[in-house]
Amino acid sequence: MNLAAQKKRMTTMFAINGVCLILAMAAVFVAIRNDVAWLWGVFTVLLIAGFGAQIWFMLGFIKRGGSE
Repeated sequence: MNLAAQKKRMTTMFAINGVCLILAMAAVFVAIRNDVAWLWGVFTVLLIAGFGAQIWFMLGFIKRGGSE
């Protein structure tokens, strides 16, 4: 298993999750405060993107042989 590639993949996943978290929290805050219904769709897309980044990381880990 290539640890350098996995470290880069993990760092990318954390960055994507961090951006999605901040934007999703802002979307929820504005949606609740200003009653903007379409921001719930933005929140949902950001949530799916964050989970997608985690799945992408795990698939890379599985594809490269797990913890061998």
